[in-house]
Amino acid sequence: MGGFIQLLVLQKVSNFGLYIHTPFCLSKCNYCDFPSWENSLQYKEEYIRLLIDEIASRQAEFACKKAQSVYFGGGTPTLLELADFDNIFSAIENSIDTDAEISVEANPTLSLTPEYLRGLKALGVKRISFGLQAKQDNLLKLLGRKHDFNKLRESVFAAYSTGIENINVDIMLGIPTQSIDDLKDTIESCIKLPIKHISCYGLIVEEGTLLKQNIDNGVYSLPPPEYERRMYYTAREMLIENGFEHYEVSNFAKGGYECAHNMGTWKRKPYLGFGVAAASLIDRNTRRQNSTTLSGYLKGEKPKYEKLSLEEEMFEHIMLGLRLFEGVKDKEFFNLYGVHILDVYGDKLKPSIEKGLVNITNGDIALSLKGFDIMNTVLLDLI
Repeated sequence: MGGFIQLLVLQKVSNFGLYIHTPFCLSKCNYCDFPSWENSLQYKEEYIRLLIDEIASRQAEFACKKAQSVYFGGGTPTLLELADFDNIFSAIENSIDTDAEISVEANPTLSLTPEYLRGLKALGVKRISFGLQAKQDNLLKLLGRKHDFNKLRESVFAAYSTGIENINVDIMLGIPTQSIDDLKDTIESCIKLPIKHISCYGLIVEEGTLLKQNIDNGVYSLPPPEYERRMYYTAREMLIENGFEHYEVSNFAKGGYECAHNMGTWKRKPYLGFGVAAASLIDRNTRRQNSTTLSGYLKGEKPKYEKLSLEEEMFEHIMLGLRLFEGVKDKEFFNLYGVHILDVYGDKLKPSIEKGLVNITNGDIALSLKGFDIMNTVLLDLI
C-alpha cells in the first residue's frame, strides 16, 4: 500500500504514535470498564475492514515523519488471527519507522501458542504486554481472570523463545482480600521470569462493573488507603532492588525498556487512534474521539473533535509530565509554548513545594516520592 500523505501545518513534530483498538474479549473481567465486548467475535471481519478503511481515510492526519511506536490495545488483541494482523500491518507499514516499537497486549490463555507468537514476531511485533494482575488463584477468580500463573509463565517463556525480549507484565495492588504477602509473592515470581517491564498499578473500582456491584453489596471491601500505600511502597522497593527503574508513577523498567508508546503519550507527542473508542491527539491541539460503542462504530457513527486552548495544552503537558519520575523539562516546555513553567505555574506550585511534594531544579519540575503518593493534591493546586 502506498505511503500516507504527510502533512503537518501547525507545529513541527519529531515523532508520533499509532494506537489500534481491538474490542473483542472472550469474557469481561469483573473490574473492567474498557471499551470491550464479550461474545462479539462474529463482528471481527466487518470490524477489521472498517478499521482499515478508517486508516486509509485519515491520511492527512499523519505527521511529517513515520510513527515511532504502534500499540495494539483492547480488549484482547491476540484474539485476532495472524491474517488479521497481516492485513492491518499492510495498511500502516509504509508509515512506521523501521525501528518503531510495536506492542501487543495479550492475555496468557491457551490460544497464545508458540506458533502464534512466532507469527507476531515475523510481522514485526517487538513488545508483548501480558495482563497477569496477581499470582494467587483466589484473586484471579475475584477479578474474573481466566488464566493462572503457570500459564503466564509458559506464555512469557514462549514469547521470549521467539526473540521477543521486550516483555511487560501487569500487576495490580489494592485488590479486595489481597495481602502484602500476596503482592510480594506475585512480584518475586515475576522477577524470576525474563521480563523487562512491570506495570504495577492500583485497582480502580469503576461504575457499572461487577466488582463495583459486589463491593456495594458488601461481598468484598477495599483495603484501607494506608494499606494500599504500604503495598505501593513495598512493590517499589522490591522492583528497584531487582534492577527495575521507577520511571513513571505505576511503571518500572530495566534500563532502555521504558514503553515507547506510553512515554510519547505522557510527553504529549501526537498520536493517532483507530478503531472503536480510540482517541487521537492531532498536532498537539486537537482531540478526536471515535464512537465509544461497537455498534456505533460499525454503523459509521461520526467521531467528535475538540480544539484545545493554549492554557489547556500547557496544563495537560504538566499533568501528564508529572507522572514521569524525570518530571517536566522547562526547555521542552518553553520550546513548545514560548513561556517558562514557573512563569505560568510558579504561584500555584508554591503550596506543593512547601509540602515537599514537588522539587524544582533549574526550572524543571518533578514530583517527590511523597508527591507521587498523593499526586492529585498537586494537580488540585495547579487547577
